[in-house]
Amino acid sequence: MRKTILGVWALCLLPFVGIAATAVAEGIDGVFSPFPVGAQTCVAVEIPADPSRLLRGLRWYNNDSTVAFARIVILQGAPGGPPQLDVGGTTFLEVTGAASAWSEAYFDAPVSSASGALYAIFVLPASATRTGVGAGTGPGIGYRRLGGGPPSYLSADGTEWSRLYPGVSVAVEPLLDAGPSGAVLLSSRQGGITRVGPAGEPSAETAYVTALLPCSPNPANPAVAIRFTLAASDGVSLTIYNLRGAVVRHLLTEMLPAGRHELRWVGEDERGRAVASGVYVVRLNVGGRVLSQRVTLVR
Repeated sequence: MRKTILGVWALCLLPFVGIAATAVAEGIDGVFSPFPVGAQTCVAVEIPADPSRLLRGLRWYNNDSTVAFARIVILQGAPGGPPQLDVGGTTFLEVTGAASAWSEAYFDAPVSSASGALYAIFVLPASATRTGVGAGTGPGIGYRRLGGGPPSYLSADGTEWSRLYPGVSVAVEPLLDAGPSGAVLLSSRQGGITRVGPAGEPSAETAYVTALLPCSPNPANPAVAIRFTLAASDGVSLTIYNLRGAVVRHLLTEMLPAGRHELRWVGEDERGRAVASGVYVVRLNVGGRVLSQRVTLVR
């Protein structure tokens, strides 16, 4: 259900959205986040879907590096929205970004939509409240006071949606790719994903994208497989951090070829000692670009 924010709707939504009063970075006018935050509170951005320019990832201005979005969901919908969170799609769990900086997330394979529009939905962690700008202040996404930006929506429960203020654009941008064979198409018939092109392993004609794939299992007890793909041969560093930002274990620093790669972390620090149960951050640095996600260790 869509609600236009005009008149009384604008007044009703003011307590729901926290907006920073001053610009936080060049081209970013502030940071906003929904308030209060429930189990399905989310922000959605429409991305026009052109079959010749497939979506291979997202770029967004992130507020807090110490708090992960509960989910980022990529799904199709009708142009002009709003999205429907219950129609399936591709889901990425526990996605973190940089503090007060642009962050990127890449997919295992590019995606497009049969309906002409995709939606990127950022689901906030339940009960999270933003108290400021930067690390340790809570989840939020940058915004810009621009006309003609992509439609953006807010929802307290993932069902009832309201259009963000006219003239305000959420700082979320698509990372686009020319359409390779083996791309993933969001199917309007199934609501989920359907692979286009040869089944099974990608062919030699299919280009990989640089992506940190979901760690498995997560929670881990205690070993976890860390999988990633590289679009081209590149220098790679893979490190485990705790939530205070301290290094727990360096797993890899070397040049790797394009393709799929996997390492295992067995829950040990640099000295081979077992670390305590808790939440840790897996950080992949590829040619100066940082990708990260959270892993929960349970003993």
